[in-house]
Amino acid sequence: MNSDEPTAELPVATVIAQSNVPGGAEAYLCRLYGEPGSKFVRSSLIGSLPNWTGSQIDLQLGPKWSKRTMLRGVLKMRRERARVIRAAQQSVSDYYHMQFKREQIAFTKAVSLLAPVVWTEHGRLPTGRAAAPIRWAYSRAARSASLIICVSNEVASDVRRLVGPGVPVEVIENCVNTEYFREPTPEEKATARAALDLGDTPTVLWIGRTDAGKRPMLAIRAGWEWRGATLVAGRGSEDESLRDAAAGSDRIRLMGHVTDTRTLYWASDIFMFTSTGAGEGYPTTTMAEAAACGLPAVTHVGSGAERVISEMGGHVVPDGDDVNGWIRAFEGALSNSPEARRTWVESHSLTSWIAQHRGALERVMKAVG
Repeated sequence: MNSDEPTAELPVATVIAQSNVPGGAEAYLCRLYGEPGSKFVRSSLIGSLPNWTGSQIDLQLGPKWSKRTMLRGVLKMRRERARVIRAAQQSVSDYYHMQFKREQIAFTKAVSLLAPVVWTEHGRLPTGRAAAPIRWAYSRAARSASLIICVSNEVASDVRRLVGPGVPVEVIENCVNTEYFREPTPEEKATARAALDLGDTPTVLWIGRTDAGKRPMLAIRAGWEWRGATLVAGRGSEDESLRDAAAGSDRIRLMGHVTDTRTLYWASDIFMFTSTGAGEGYPTTTMAEAAACGLPAVTHVGSGAERVISEMGGHVVPDGDDVNGWIRAFEGALSNSPEARRTWVESHSLTSWIAQHRGALERVMKAVG
């Protein structure tokens, strides 16, 4: 990783991660260890990730930890740790990369005896009395991590307060592949809109996991009053409720999971970001992709994304439950100036992002000789 050209002696990274849901954190790992990152590091995966194309050892680990799966996951932890260690011992790695809480808490101490362990944090850490055991376990496991990479200053502040000064923490904000996610030509936009039969209708796009914490229902509520079309893309626990809420509207479209989201960005005019603000790290992948595709963004106070979307030149609704406030913001976004958004996108290019990771990971490997 010491030059811009690939060499025969590439460092070796082993990612330890298990997820069946395509999301921003999963896309992060595939992007970092896919092209063009694969020119500078060889990688393999212990576990399974949507859209991972490299070599892997799928141990059929349980699902990511959540309120629903936590107890069962903790009971399986010792057995899963033994299987992961056996898999890790099959090959030599220069470092291990862990993404999710189960892997970080359950495997870091044991794996760190083989090579340095790097964590990535994409979201704010959980708070409250119910989260105390996770926070305690996280802080203990972090003692065996060589570096924690955070996607925003807000996330880094959470992590530093919990783990203390003994663990290195760096901020590398999410990036966007500006060669693929870019502003469409008028012809490309017309083609994308025609494919969705949108005509000249102004269109708002909401995209993400359709879980309660992401507040996709706000898109449905605003869509009923918005004069244009509303596209809601993603899958999650709220799917049935969203179908019921959108029933009877020919302007609200539930797209489900869409593998190639660029067509949705190109077909739309405005990007709508809703969230409770808990557990998110900013900028999200979808925020960056939407900005690169030329979409002005609208969010609400309390989403946690106010700073980033303001930097992009977007709009912030004072009250997320005020449908009329969303509509006014949509209308204002249609005449949004693109200059701030384009400047932000340039500073978050894929090339810069990979270079920042290369530098951070080189320092980890150098520290252990």
